[in-house]
Amino acid sequence: FVQVWATPALERSFTPFALHKTLGGHGEEVLCLDWSADSLFIASGGRDLSVLVHSVHKLPLYAPPTLSGHRSSVKAVFFDASGETIYAVSREGALSVWELQERPDADRKAVAAAKAESIASRGEGFGEECIGKWWHLASRQYFDKDHARVSTASFHAASRLLVIGFASGVFALYEVPVLNEVHTLSISDGRVDTAAIAPGGEWLAFGCAQLGQLLVWEWRAEAYVLKQQGHFFAEVNCLAYSPGGALIATGGGDCKVKLWSP
Repeated sequence: FVQVWATPALERSFTPFALHKTLGGHGEEVLCLDWSADSLFIASGGRDLSVLVHSVHKLPLYAPPTLSGHRSSVKAVFFDASGETIYAVSREGALSVWELQERPDADRKAVAAAKAESIASRGEGFGEECIGKWWHLASRQYFDKDHARVSTASFHAASRLLVIGFASGVFALYEVPVLNEVHTLSISDGRVDTAAIAPGGEWLAFGCAQLGQLLVWEWRAEAYVLKQQGHFFAEVNCLAYSPGGALIATGGGDCKVKLWSP
């Protein structure tokens, strides 16, 4: 399940953190979340191969729609800037694009009738959002990177840039929803565990836990901004500051001494 908590206000209170809402619906572990731009909805992806669209606040007769049909666990889910498109990235290397569309009049009447029957029988319903609109699978495309599994993803809504990290140590940058490949690069011998895009969209940051790597790549200039690596598979045995305090020297079990700028 997913929990939404209200953050503390400026006024002092006995319980500064308050549980706002608990969102259920997934049959297995929830792996990823994303907020809509207006903060009214949360999309969640899970190990049960589905994406749910939750309402943050209580809406009369609203039931979270389930976006299903993914062939493996959903590793990342993102709203676009308008909140009417959801991008779901699944582990096997597929991008599913879901779009919010108007229902045809016949379907709208059928759903309204079903809602009325549900209210009469169980006191439940589908919500106005589900009556007037529905989530439609617009496309499903594949990254096709030698069958490499997706390990992480990040999305920049303003420029519609999607960066995908693979278990093979390769990352790729795409424009969505057409999935136009902008850039690809092998950055590590280990899995890319995490990725992030700078607010301006020009820098890409990656973390590789197995090798202790942190990399920042400027994709337009095709150059590293930062490339750091910790001690490879080894403990840090000793450290010392430089006399001026500007540098730290560390010695590890990998027989290396590294200098760091704190």
